[in-house]
Amino acid sequence: MNVFIFLITGIYLSVMAVIDHRLQKIPVLPGVIGILVIVLARVVDGDFWKWMPGVAVGVFLYLMSKATRGAVGEGDALVYLMTGVTLGFFGNIELLTLSLFFSAIVSVFFRKVGKKKRIPFVPFTAIAYGVVMVL
Repeated sequence: MNVFIFLITGIYLSVMAVIDHRLQKIPVLPGVIGILVIVLARVVDGDFWKWMPGVAVGVFLYLMSKATRGAVGEGDALVYLMTGVTLGFFGNIELLTLSLFFSAIVSVFFRKVGKKKRIPFVPFTAIAYGVVMVL
């Protein structure tokens, strides 16, 4: 069942990365459906409560979105709610840390070339998810 959950999350992140890159907006419905499917799979497996602390990262990002008036996107919070149910708390922290690291590298590059640009975050999350899955 874990392979199914990891695959669903990977596909979701890949699609959302493209959408975020093009539109800088994350649609809500696919994320909600994905979360419900993964939660159902976790319930069927009987390890639902083991994975639920992972959503804390998504909740934190949602609160940050409200506190910063959108500097952190609500879509990013939705993505981390889904990855939290997939990876659990520490896995989701690892994912967020890697995503921030990758986005920081790109941000430094843009700053060096003099471009002030708002960059989408989910593509970095998708890349970090691939790294986490390989490791």
